[in-house]
Amino acid sequence: TTSDLEDLKIRAEEYCRLVSEAPALLITLLDRERSPPNMSKGLISLISVGAALQNIRLAARTIGVGCQDMARPIDTVEGEKRLKEILGIPERFKVVSVMRLGYVKPGAQHPYKSNFRMPLKHLTHFNSFQLKGEG
Repeated sequence: TTSDLEDLKIRAEEYCRLVSEAPALLITLLDRERSPPNMSKGLISLISVGAALQNIRLAARTIGVGCQDMARPIDTVEGEKRLKEILGIPERFKVVSVMRLGYVKPGAQHPYKSNFRMPLKHLTHFNSFQLKGEG
């Protein structure tokens, strides 16, 4: 509907504003030509990048810096391609993460809420795997 398109446009403009006004953007890359020996498909490298990003988030938090993942620029093949063109990133690199960093204003709220995260009790198992919380 027209209302949905207008809402989408407003959200897109807000998203662009957040990106353009970010004091710092951290673009994390994975070099596809470098991987540990005997490792398949770069899984260990990807896990290592995730661990490094979590350490960055934790360190930032201790000094009052907020971090927000900005998935939209790399959610699509075309989006990643465009970002790589803008930044001059060679083809062999995979853009793994786009994160904005900055000092959080006191009392600031995240503009978008999501119920995407599952409760921990649906993700933990004791002695055997059991499907929980689906449906």
